[in-house]
Amino acid sequence: MSEEFQQSGSYIYRLYGSGLGRSLTYDEFRNDHPHVVGGSDLEAQKAAFADAFVERAEFVDRYQQDTNGVLFIDRLLSGIQVDSGLDLSSQQTAFLAAYGSGADLKHSRSAVATGNCEQRRLQHGYFESRLCNDGVLWLLKTRRRPVRLRVLAGGFEQS
Repeated sequence: MSEEFQQSGSYIYRLYGSGLGRSLTYDEFRNDHPHVVGGSDLEAQKAAFADAFVERAEFVDRYQQDTNGVLFIDRLLSGIQVDSGLDLSSQQTAFLAAYGSGADLKHSRSAVATGNCEQRRLQHGYFESRLCNDGVLWLLKTRRRPVRLRVLAGGFEQS
């Protein structure tokens, strides 16, 4: 996996998985990736994307009843555990601190969502459990000609 994708595209992928409990579609990725492309302002791009992401209707609907930090974080971590099998409950105190750092609901939720995505365990868990499989499916769906894949240790390569 390229360094650029690890820093940008994978972030978007993890945000969908941890925030919405699902994989994003290829069209969603294609629309969202230009907002987080890397470079010297990558962290600002991630923050702006997360701010916009937590205001999307699907995210708002999912967490509408979670009116405080504890409820929101509990539901988020529960969703991650169901979706990826990862138990991040030991990080709840850190997520509560991130939530408290936000100036308003949007920035509080955005801070938690971003902090959550940057968890190494979550990064590796999503890569191992979903990203490789979904990545192969995306590649096959978007190609107009047959693709031969060589399976490598820990990933895949188009040939």
